[in-house]
Amino acid sequence: MFINQIPMTAKQYQKDATDYWTAGHRHHDALLNGLSEECTEVVTAQREGSWEHLREELGDLLWYVTVLADEHDIDLEDVMRVNIEKLQGRYGKKK
Repeated sequence: MFINQIPMTAKQYQKDATDYWTAGHRHHDALLNGLSEECTEVVTAQREGSWEHLREELGDLLWYVTVLADEHDIDLEDVMRVNIEKLQGRYGKKK
């Protein structure tokens, strides 16, 4: 089965993604620098209009966000839920 055919939940992604946070990368400066660099790459891909490149860069950004959450024992599904609750509080519940 190809990777793009595998159903992916936030919990499974967090488990799989953090397996790649190796000892060689395990310091917060590298994590924060990488997060910053990926934000810039997402903006660049968006401005270029390359949707394939954008999807790839969003995946890289998601990896850094996921690892940062995991480093602080924050469940990615909780991050998603809290964000929706915040948006509902700000803009009201959407149908």
